[in-house]
Amino acid sequence: MAEEEKNKEQENQKQENDKKEHMGVVGILIIALVLIVCITGGFFTGGLLSSDTADASNQNPNTPPKEPAQEKADSKQQKKDKGNGESWYYDLDPVLANLNVPGATRYVRAVLTLEMSGELSQGEGKKLLQKKKPVLINWLTIYLSSLGLDEVKGDENLRRIQNTVQDVFNEKLWPDSKPKIEKVLIKEFPIQ
Repeated sequence: MAEEEKNKEQENQKQENDKKEHMGVVGILIIALVLIVCITGGFFTGGLLSSDTADASNQNPNTPPKEPAQEKADSKQQKKDKGNGESWYYDLDPVLANLNVPGATRYVRAVLTLEMSGELSQGEGKKLLQKKKPVLINWLTIYLSSLGLDEVKGDENLRRIQNTVQDVFNEKLWPDSKPKIEKVLIKEFPIQ
């Protein structure tokens, strides 16, 4: 009996030692992971700070530094004045249309955003879109009213609607030139 108790005690002690070793290995792994995260964070932070310093050193020493707010305002004005290759967005007014569902009143509320080509200046583009907005909204309302419930549900149908709207809007706005609407984005499309 004493020998069995001694064996059990040795076995328990061995298990405790194994647990301590396991805990030691886990502790080392945790410390190593924390160090890797800290070093990586320091590396990226240092890279960001050094690129800001490099940008500042590339400025003409005879030119007084601009205030950041003024720099942003100047940059935004330049982008509005000319097409700079960067896309910009135009929000259309929400459109509410009754769906073509016999015997029931179902409707869809579509809120769309147009992603415009950077080739078109924002100022010029917004003027044209504002001027043509009634025509676009009218067409969109009639188009959505012609669709049935099965034609407005599902991702394939939504993509088809996006492509149709994009093609028709480009044709209505720029009939004889390169399309300027790159994408039609759906912000809301609830069906009731």
